[in-house]
Amino acid sequence: MPFVDNFVALMNERGIAVDSSVVPDPEIIEGALNNVQLWWDELNAAVRDGFDEGSEEFAVCFILGEPEINVAPELRGILQAFDQVAGQRLSQLLQTTREVLAASQNI
Repeated sequence: MPFVDNFVALMNERGIAVDSSVVPDPEIIEGALNNVQLWWDELNAAVRDGFDEGSEEFAVCFILGEPEINVAPELRGILQAFDQVAGQRLSQLLQTTREVLAASQNI
C-alpha cells in the first residue's frame, strides 16, 4: 500500500505518529477532513478559538472521531494521534494532514 506507507512516513516526519492500521483510503481522509472543516466553520468564533487553544494542551481532538459525535469517525485513529502531539493546535494538525494527504498521493 504505497499511499499508506507514504502518508505514515510523512506524518511521522512532521511529529504525528500514525499507525498504518488506522489510515483509510485517501478519498475517505479527504471527505472526513472536509467534514471537520464544515463543523469547524459552523462554530462560534469564541468556541472555535477556545477549542483550538485547548487542543494545544489537552487531549480533545479524539472527540471528533467518536461515533457519538459523528464529525469524522473515519479519522478516529488519526485524531487520537493528534492528541499525542505536544504544542500544536487542531487547526495546525488539520493543515498538516491536508498537506501530507496531497504529498502522499503525488509520490
